[in-house]
Amino acid sequence: MQLVVITQEEQRDGEPEIAEKLFKLGLEVLHIRKPEFSTKQMEDYLKKYPEKYRNRLVLHSHHELAAKMKLRGIHLTEAHRKNKFMLSLKLWYYRNFHKNITISASYHQVRSLKYGKRKYDYVFISPVFESISKRGHKSQYSLSQIADYVRVSKYRVIALGGVDTDKLNLAKEMGFYGVAVMGSIWQSPHPEEKFLELYDKI
Repeated sequence: MQLVVITQEEQRDGEPEIAEKLFKLGLEVLHIRKPEFSTKQMEDYLKKYPEKYRNRLVLHSHHELAAKMKLRGIHLTEAHRKNKFMLSLKLWYYRNFHKNITISASYHQVRSLKYGKRKYDYVFISPVFESISKRGHKSQYSLSQIADYVRVSKYRVIALGGVDTDKLNLAKEMGFYGVAVMGSIWQSPHPEEKFLELYDKI
């Protein structure tokens, strides 16, 4: 299974340095989620990552920096996908001029996994389990309902929300291509040890 780590929304001291340690331990994909950053703040933040690891970074905003800084990919939220024309234009542009850049998306409705018409390299569905970083935030669907849609989806589906070591076997049984973690890493007093625990289990 694929293991993806997502940054916290707020700025955290030492985050790029911690992420670099995770890369050295085996992390292949880090999603950068900083919705309040300006383009300049984002570019300055990305420069804190050594160039050799930037091809493991996926941007949730300021997508234009992905090609400029030779990053791994871009991620499209529901907000990005509301403007159908701009979405089509963005997909066309990256598919034709930056084919090496991955395009992923987020879904919160399980039926989107079956009926989605856009082509993405992989998609997140959330929340699957009760969120670690947002207490009380849990799925409106049963695990069996989610699993039914995951199994018929044309997408590679990644579970997001409440993922920790004790959920990995269940996520695999449900048919997920991978898992994405945020709270279990960044709320841990020892992020590197928590990552290794997840990585070894996978």
